[in-house]
Amino acid sequence: MAGIVDRSANSPIQTQLSHADDGDSTARSGTDTRRVLWIDDVVDNICVRLLDLEGFKTDCASTGSSGLARARSQRYDAYIIDLQLPDMYGLTVLERLVAEGSQAPALVLTGCYTEHESETLARQLGAADFRCKPIAAGDLALTLKFMTAKPHLTAGSERRARAVPACTPEPRFAIVAVSAAMQSVLEWVDRVGPTTMPALITGETGTGKELVARALHEHSDRRAHTFLAINCSAFLEGLLETELFGHRRGAFTGAFQDKKGLLEEAANGTV
Repeated sequence: MAGIVDRSANSPIQTQLSHADDGDSTARSGTDTRRVLWIDDVVDNICVRLLDLEGFKTDCASTGSSGLARARSQRYDAYIIDLQLPDMYGLTVLERLVAEGSQAPALVLTGCYTEHESETLARQLGAADFRCKPIAAGDLALTLKFMTAKPHLTAGSERRARAVPACTPEPRFAIVAVSAAMQSVLEWVDRVGPTTMPALITGETGTGKELVARALHEHSDRRAHTFLAINCSAFLEGLLETELFGHRRGAFTGAFQDKKGLLEEAANGTV
C-alpha cells in the first residue's frame, strides 16, 4: 500500500493510494493489532511505547540486512525505514522489499533536511511518506493509522505492481540492481570498465558510489592490482599531498622515515 501525504495543518493525509497483498485481501480476523517493522539503528523508544498503546506491535531491526531477514520471515502491515543505516542505504532496503513482493506501506525517515532527491526517489519506489527526524510520537502514530487503513486498488498501485520484477535479480559486483536506473548503471560499468576512459561517479552520501567504483575496478584490466578508496575530506588541510604522493625522510618536521603515497601503493590499480 502506498500513499501521498499532505503536510498541511488541516489535513495530515490528503490522498491515499493502496494495493492489498494477494494473500491478505480479506479483512483482518480477530484482532486490530497491526504489525510494524522499524528498521533503524537508533529507534525512538517513546514512539515505540506510544505505538503499542495505539494498537501497533513494533519489531525493530538495527541494520538493513537484519530488517530484510525479518521481513522474509514475518508479514508486516507497515515499515519504518531510516535512510542512513549502518550497512546499506535505506532506499536499497525499500527497493528490495518491493522486489520481493511486499505491498505494505513504508515510511522513510531521514535526519538530513536536504534529502530532496532521496524523497523523490523514495516516492517513486512506493514510499507512503518521507519525514525528517525527530518525528513526534503522536504524528508517527497518526501517519501509520492512515497508512494501514483498509486498502483499496487504484490505477497508480496497479502500475506500481506491474513495475515490480517477479524475483530479485542476482547481485553483480555486490550490487543488487532492481530498478531500471540501477540496471543502467551496471550496463554503464560493463561498457566503461574495460576501457581507459576517465569516469566521474556522483551521488548523495550512502548511495553506493564506492560500490560502483569498485565494480569498475573489478571489470577492468587493473582488477589483479590494488583498489584503494579514500575520503579526501577526512584528511587535515596540508596533509592530502603527502598522503597521495608520500614523502622522504626529513622532508618536513616530523617526517622521520620515508612514506609511500597511496598512489604508489595502488600502482597499476585504482584509487
